[in-house]
Amino acid sequence: MVLTFVSSFFLSLFQQLIDGLTLVCFAALALMKFKERIEIDPFGALVNWGELSHCSWSGVVCSHDGRVVILNLRDLSLQGTLAPELGNLTHLKSL
Repeated sequence: MVLTFVSSFFLSLFQQLIDGLTLVCFAALALMKFKERIEIDPFGALVNWGELSHCSWSGVVCSHDGRVVILNLRDLSLQGTLAPELGNLTHLKSL
């Protein structure tokens, strides 16, 4: 019985880890799709996008669990179209 409880606990913990990593991957992918549609980035604001964690990218603010909550690209003179994948950022509160 104890073994079953311990196994269940670790399985649940592992599933939470996988779910968290999946969210992070989808967030990074959505942001990269957005970057692909930017035709003009006169200040090079998106140059570091694609490096390290998406939470460290210019203009991206994440919650403690890696979910994008703010995308602040104001006054950067970016030109392009919005990627539909931005809709996958379900915790985005400010764009």
